[in-house]
Amino acid sequence: MKNKKQLIVIFALTGLATWILGVLRFDHLWAKTLFNVLLFPFGLIYSKYEEYCSVNLSSPNFFNNEFLQLY
Repeated sequence: MKNKKQLIVIFALTGLATWILGVLRFDHLWAKTLFNVLLFPFGLIYSKYEEYCSVNLSSPNFFNNEFLQLY
């Protein structure tokens, strides 16, 4: 039972950190760097993927829509 509580706390803290840093990284360079470091390697992969999609794909493209880019 103790392991389940620890996993729930870790999941909640990771989700909260992901959300806060994900919002702040658009306005602050330090938040983008912290997002990539704390969520390594998936934060870095997601940042590169999102940057690629927004630069190279139009907005109605299947790979550049809100539903596919959800966490």
